[in-house]
Amino acid sequence: MLRLPLQTALLGGVLYGPAPCSQAPLGEQCNGSRCHPDNSNCPPVSTHPSCGEHPHSGRDGALLTWGKDFRAGSAQECCDKCKAHPKHCNSWTFCPLPVCWGLDSGNNHTFGECWLRRLQDVQADSSFRQRGKYTQEWLLWHRRVRPGCKHKEPWHCSPTHVPYTSGAIGGPPYDPTAEFRTGGKWGNVWVKPGSGS
Repeated sequence: MLRLPLQTALLGGVLYGPAPCSQAPLGEQCNGSRCHPDNSNCPPVSTHPSCGEHPHSGRDGALLTWGKDFRAGSAQECCDKCKAHPKHCNSWTFCPLPVCWGLDSGNNHTFGECWLRRLQDVQADSSFRQRGKYTQEWLLWHRRVRPGCKHKEPWHCSPTHVPYTSGAIGGPPYDPTAEFRTGGKWGNVWVKPGSGS
């Protein structure tokens, strides 16, 4: 399995990682004949530290903008829109892939969706609706829910990791050594520490 090294450099307060997710096709991670898009290195952190970005995550909270109708050109722009929002936005979620696989009724979300929210506690781990790597049980369940995955139809298979990137203004800094996993089913999604299946 080819895996890009996460080479990063701090340039002007912004952390740059691998090629932008929207410009490079993802490889696959296979378990037998079942393959899923491998987005383990995508998205990288690409915003100013004040944005509180955590890649492979999606936040919960009181919704201020509906992402399918509210777009940004980058995670930084989404964060900036949050900072400028008149209703005291303190949390943002951005789709950096051509398609961000969605568990809601089989819908897919697309590049540029920018979801703005207000959290009661930006420090709370409970603010993450999804985070880290998906469990093998998750991948298996969603292969069954979306039968197009069996036929390798584009974007019908869940990626290996949460495809979104999100941040909380004033939230905890990103720790690249911390590992999380997301499992469960629609309506009963859970997030736990650790990278096990």
